[in-house]
Amino acid sequence: MGLSTWKDIKDRAVIFSNEWKNETYEKGEAQSFWNDFFEVYGIKRRRVAVFEKQVKKLNKNNGYIDLFWPGTLIIEHKSKDRNLTEAYYQAIDYTGNLQEEELPRYILTCDFQNFELYDLEERRFVVKFPLKELHKNVHFFSFFLGHIKQNFQEDAPVNIKAAKLMSSLRDALNKDGYQGHDLEIFLGRMLFCLFADDTGIFYIKDHLSYYLENKTNDDGRDLGPHIASIFQILDTPPEKRQKNIDEDLAQFPYVNGALFSRKIQIPSFNKSTRDLLIKCCKFNWEKISPAIFGSMFESIMLKRRDFGAHFTSEENIFKVLKPLFLDGLNERLTSVKTSAKGLDSFLDDIKKIKILDPACGCGNFLIVAYRELRLLEIEAHKFLRKLRGDKHKVVMDTHFSGIDVDSMFGIELHESAAKIAQVALWIVDHQMNIQLSQELGTMLMRIPLKKSPKIIYKNAVTLDWNKEFGSVEFSFIVGNPPYVGKTYRNDDQKDDMDSLKDAITGYKDLDYVSLWFHKAAAYLELHPNTKVSYVSTNSICQGEQAPVLWKYLFGRNLHIEFAYKDFKWRSESSKSANVHVVIVGLTAVPPKQRFLYTEEDNIWNKKKVKEINQYLVDSPNLFLESRRSNPFNAPVMKYGSMANDGGALIISEAEYLALKKSDKVASSYCRVLLGSDEYLSGTKRYCLWLKDVDPADIKASNFLKSRVERCKKKRAKSKRAATKKLANTPHIFGECRQPEKSYILVPRTSSEKRVVIPMEIVDESIVITDLCSSIATSETWHLGVLQSSLFMSWVANVCGRIKSDYRLSNEIVYNNFPWPQKTNQAVKLEITNAMKKILSLRVKYSKTAIGDLYDPTLTPSELVEAHRTLDKIVNKLYGLKADASKSLQFASLVKIYNRYVAKEIAAEAVKMAKLKKLLEDKIAKKKGLRKAV
Repeated sequence: MGLSTWKDIKDRAVIFSNEWKNETYEKGEAQSFWNDFFEVYGIKRRRVAVFEKQVKKLNKNNGYIDLFWPGTLIIEHKSKDRNLTEAYYQAIDYTGNLQEEELPRYILTCDFQNFELYDLEERRFVVKFPLKELHKNVHFFSFFLGHIKQNFQEDAPVNIKAAKLMSSLRDALNKDGYQGHDLEIFLGRMLFCLFADDTGIFYIKDHLSYYLENKTNDDGRDLGPHIASIFQILDTPPEKRQKNIDEDLAQFPYVNGALFSRKIQIPSFNKSTRDLLIKCCKFNWEKISPAIFGSMFESIMLKRRDFGAHFTSEENIFKVLKPLFLDGLNERLTSVKTSAKGLDSFLDDIKKIKILDPACGCGNFLIVAYRELRLLEIEAHKFLRKLRGDKHKVVMDTHFSGIDVDSMFGIELHESAAKIAQVALWIVDHQMNIQLSQELGTMLMRIPLKKSPKIIYKNAVTLDWNKEFGSVEFSFIVGNPPYVGKTYRNDDQKDDMDSLKDAITGYKDLDYVSLWFHKAAAYLELHPNTKVSYVSTNSICQGEQAPVLWKYLFGRNLHIEFAYKDFKWRSESSKSANVHVVIVGLTAVPPKQRFLYTEEDNIWNKKKVKEINQYLVDSPNLFLESRRSNPFNAPVMKYGSMANDGGALIISEAEYLALKKSDKVASSYCRVLLGSDEYLSGTKRYCLWLKDVDPADIKASNFLKSRVERCKKKRAKSKRAATKKLANTPHIFGECRQPEKSYILVPRTSSEKRVVIPMEIVDESIVITDLCSSIATSETWHLGVLQSSLFMSWVANVCGRIKSDYRLSNEIVYNNFPWPQKTNQAVKLEITNAMKKILSLRVKYSKTAIGDLYDPTLTPSELVEAHRTLDKIVNKLYGLKADASKSLQFASLVKIYNRYVAKEIAAEAVKMAKLKKLLEDKIAKKKGLRKAV
């Protein structure tokens, strides 16, 4: 019959209605009736559906479905004037014992003269109409052609099943020797065909499945040549095809779009691999959203984590796209929906939008962005249809020039992923065309494919984006570039990072993702109307990286228009990325409005703010220097000691208890050893502290002697010269920074869930590892400031993180913290007393580890109240209200710090001016002496 347009289908529907308008008896002609009905849509019924399918009803009795199309449709047919509601419930009864993959989406009941269609998935009657009006309602049966209206909800189990199917096929072909470039292209083509078979691109639903199952031998030996023929047909216009080709082969449409034009070697199949491919064909691909192609192919083509990439869920993609442009477009569409002129202008503008993802992977961001733009376009056309009636439909039927896939651009390091991105965009374009067709009741198709997305497979960070894309000016740059911290970079990535050496001082400490910010800044310099939004590791907005990267970006006149504070990553990868990220929206034009998004109890709150700094808070910019000491006259903080002993100087609790009984000499040199974990969890560990040991004691103790010799051997075997040198003093820690007086113990890592990082004053006999720090003071008021919510507001914003845990550094966090400059004794006493109350409560609950004591779900109410009292006093000390918010606390500290830096800069300027004057005087004096001579 050939390929069908909606006009063909409507014409055949009129003929069908006239032929059957007088039929009334079920048993007589029902099967002929439905054979003819399928022909209206250009489908031979016997290829997809069977009559009188035997099934078990819910009461376990046998029943017979009048017509059964597995996975798609049940038809119950009655004689004229019989109760169709009863027929519907009869069909429902039949579904009770069907296999999951056989369950239909639709139930259709009919008595020759009336039709009633029910959607089981949406649980609603779709349409009821008489036979004579079939031509007006043919589009309701577009699922006959595979045209299913998409709801675009993610269904993880289905996606995973699809990924496993394709992965199995890939592995099987790979095992048989079909590998490399051809394999990747072949899989991309097959994936397109599988979608096309179920979503209407091939016009006849399940045509590929039918062809491969019925036209090829069971042993699979002739499957490869048949697939080669299908690929060739898909790349050949109808007028250039041979006239004597197989009728079923001719049913495949001309696709074009460069997808099938390249010649590749086709794999050879056997029974096993044929069965796998048939199994892939039987899977219902209409339920897979192209938007999650990336996550599917994470397990099929690329080990993406090797390159620092993490596949993004739609939920997270929307965090990027909505504030960047979708929210604005939705608001605009709402405002013009009653104006034909406004809607025409809206459609013209979204058609001009061009989007680049410079680390596109398999295209997730581009697919979702394109789909959402098309959905906006569809909504605009629906409004125009209401305003203009059928006139608009006629215009659309003859001329549709909307947004197309050539508006999407991507850069990807791997060709196979780039190909998948192209395929996915073509598929989602087709889905959107079908949806628009269904809304307007007219047929809009872009097969053969005439336009292509421009997805290039090159290294984005070594590419000049301006030159590569010529005169194209992107409206938006989006994406989720690879992260890769400095310790995990491969040699190529290290070379890439070196491209920043002339631009950013301290670039080696930055995450790999900073290269994409650098490239975007360069692009925006020439295209200031472009906007950028990236997902990134939260490390670029914390700790030592924040001042390094953002001093550069703000220096290039970039502004943060919106940002999502750090949150735990949720990806569609089979192994979800265990990282915490931020989302940052950048513009070269000062934004009229700025918005911060923060998460609380799994709910995102949107807040309009005056400014957003590099720590993603409503506060002026804060460029913290890495300082060796605190300039605010605070007591010195130092890292703890590092044994560098291979465990020779470390003693377990069991060993210590045994030594107390067996070796009094050795046990006398044992000290409590605390790292962050030991301190917070309350576990005990010990060390041999032999700094001032009497050599005679080592000689007298076999245990001490053996441990010292073990340490000596371990250090002597090291490849590092500095460690080898330490072998000369094997009885002491490699790096000794143990205080000689009582000090404040500070765990360097702590969970973000704790309201404070627990600290306390301890005796100098307690040795701390380099996973803790010491502050050289035993004054309780110092401890009180550090245990306040104000200090934690500073920590929460500027501290580096390991995952979400705080990583409290000396140089960035503590040495930049603005301690109060004027603190009288009365205030110190208030803080001291408040802190003593807290310490007494810790003693009261000493059976609970201090880390657990500060778990918000376990903290006793009286301890919470004691901290509130402390917070009020410390807030007052800094000129804040007792109940000042965290944001106000941080803003106040930023002002104090920036005032100090301003004075520091001014003092440095005065100093440099004096030195310059001194130099000029010396030069003048020399000139005067020469003249005198």
